[in-house]
Amino acid sequence: MAWAGRRVRLTGERGASYGDVRGGDWAAFLRCTLLPYASPGGSEVGTAVARQELADLRARVEVLEAGTGEPAR
Repeated sequence: MAWAGRRVRLTGERGASYGDVRGGDWAAFLRCTLLPYASPGGSEVGTAVARQELADLRARVEVLEAGTGEPAR
């Protein structure tokens, strides 16, 4: 495999540079599922960061679903 041993970036920003943001929310969600296990600060820090990022992701999704441009809460 050509990508074996390389770091994988799961931020969803990769396609944004050329206007393709499909999968960005999915990539952010996957990153949050890995943070508790792979955070340099340990599982407690990773879990706290993941919870905050999931809350931010949920707010972004609610904005998109509502179509208002502002968080629902």
